[in-house]
Amino acid sequence: MKYTSTILTMTEFVNATFSINSLKKTKSTLLLLAVFFMGWNVSSGQISEGFESGLPSSYDTVLTARTLGSGSWQVLQVIAGTTGVNAGTKSAQLQSAT
Repeated sequence: MKYTSTILTMTEFVNATFSINSLKKTKSTLLLLAVFFMGWNVSSGQISEGFESGLPSSYDTVLTARTLGSGSWQVLQVIAGTTGVNAGTKSAQLQSAT
């Protein structure tokens, strides 16, 4: 068996090490960006509800289906209220447990 050795200068060694580390960091960064952007598209979504119609004026004691502007919802102990309104004139007001 014959052994050969290669002697690298310090500059060649540093350049080779830097190139390998740069490649590893670039691959990791690209993978992280790909996962981030794929997750962004999957998890983004928004529902907007004005609560202007569909909620009862008295609290339900059992789970009840109510049709609101954004679709059908199962609600329990929720009424159409006027506190905490961000837009429009109504809000969903939850019954206090105390």
